[in-house]
Order: sequence, then structure tokens, then C-alpha cells
Amino acid sequence: MISERLKKTKECMEATQTATSVERTSEVARVVVMETTVHVLKSKRLADMPPVKLIKTHVQGLSQNFRLPPLVPCKRGAGGLSTLLFAAPSAVCFQQGAVTKGIWYCFQLAVSFTADFLNAGNPSVWHGVDRIAASFTMLLLAVRSWRKGGARPRKLSRVQCLCLALPALGAKSVSYECAYKGNEDGFDQWHAVWHLLGVPAAALVEAGQKQNEMNSNMNGQNHEPKFEESDSE
Repeated sequence: MISERLKKTKECMEATQTATSVERTSEVARVVVMETTVHVLKSKRLADMPPVKLIKTHVQGLSQNFRLPPLVPCKRGAGGLSTLLFAAPSAVCFQQGAVTKGIWYCFQLAVSFTADFLNAGNPSVWHGVDRIAASFTMLLLAVRSWRKGGARPRKLSRVQCLCLALPALGAKSVSYECAYKGNEDGFDQWHAVWHLLGVPAAALVEAGQKQNEMNSNMNGQNHEPKFEESDSE
């Protein structure tokens, strides 16, 4: 009897020690994960990542740097002249009869040209207005391209539309990086690439809207019930 009690007591003690060690291990793991997360968030490596830096710079441009250009000094070059490409999606919208969207792209062209060319390298409220307008345009295009039955060509999937936008965002990120380093020529060239890739993508999305509407109308006509007239005697 005594030996059995001793055996059970030993088993209970071992089980208690095992549970305690598991709890201690979990607590240590939790502390390590928390400290690692805090360290990564405070690390300069995360802040220096191109996507994080792009978002951070854009947010600062919408707030504390509202009137400041990305680079001072900055010459008037291809980066500003390439904003004239906004005439392409505007023309597509007017051709489709979408007057409101066509006027918006004309407004985007005027604002971007004024900020990136006429006021290149000079503090102006037009820089902040351009960032607000561009943010609204990008958000609108992203929503309309991604949603089911949205304004994208039917031959392009959501992932393909995303792949079209990624090179443009990459060029935008590189242009900001050149601005950080004071590389005036590099900033001007990559800012032009941002427009050369992004604006045609916008025109493609707008062209897809009309194509989808035409296809929907054709499908609706094909599914309409046909009634045959019978001659009454």
C-alpha cells in the first residue's frame, strides 16, 4: 500500500513538473516573439523597405510636406511632360460618352502638369493637390478593376491587372529613392516611367468598361425570350 502511494505521489509530482515546464516554455516563447516583433518594428531595415518608404513618403506628402516637391532643386523635364499622357484615358472616356470621368482626367492632367512641370522643384500647394487627386484616381481604378464585373477587360484577370500596376508603383518607389539621394536626373527619368506605365494602364481599364457594357448588352439580348406570332383563323 505504501509503495503504491509513493508511486502515485511520484507520478503526480512528475506531471506537475511537466506542466510547469510547458508553461515556462510557452511564457519564454511569448516573450521572445514580442521582443522580436518590437525590435523589427523599431528596426531601420523595415523602415528602409521600398514599399514602407513609399507609403511613408506619400502620407507625409499629404500632411506635413503638403506644399513641398519631392526634390529641391528639380529641373523641368520628362517627369513633368509625361503628365500630358492623361489625355489618353480622358479621350477614351469622352469617346465612350463618360463625360464626368473624361473631365476628371482633364483635371488630373492640369493638376499634375502644374505641379510636376510648372512648379518643379518649387514649393506650391499644387503638389499636395496633385497627390490627393492621384490617390483618388488610383483608389478608384483599383476598386473598379478588382471588383467582380468591374471595369477591366474580360481577358485580364484581377492578378494580371495587379501585375500591370506593380511596375508603375516600382518606378514610383525608385523615383522617391532617387529624390532621397538628391539624384535629379534619376528622379526625373523614373518619375516619367511612373507616368508612362500608370497612365496607359488607366486608359486600358477605362476601355474595358465599355467592352464589358457591350458584352453585357449582347448577352442580355441573346437571353431575351422570343415569341412567335401565330395567325388567328
